[in-house]
Amino acid sequence: IYEGNKTVLEKGVWRMPEKGRPYDIDKPTVLAAHRWGLETLTNEYRSKHLFYKLPDLRPGDEINIIWDNIDYKYKIVTVEESENVSRLTDLILITCKYFDSPVRIFVYAQKI
Repeated sequence: IYEGNKTVLEKGVWRMPEKGRPYDIDKPTVLAAHRWGLETLTNEYRSKHLFYKLPDLRPGDEINIIWDNIDYKYKIVTVEESENVSRLTDLILITCKYFDSPVRIFVYAQKI
């Protein structure tokens, strides 16, 4: 998970800086990543560093994030396609649905 401005999206998953970190209880952690990235990237790289397979997640699936050597566990409550965030949960994952489109895939999860 990269911190900084959104130019780090070319490397992988970016934590939106105005949002929370996993240990924050008053702000959601919002992570965004390209789904495909540059055309020169392999599917193996996409699978490991981007949100290429994010649309495969379903409610009930679990997500683990290691942050400052602490394992934070989340359970997905819903997956939506939209242009905007529709709810606030402890963790929100965001990626593009298509290569060039305003439609995003949003995964909403709660800490467990």
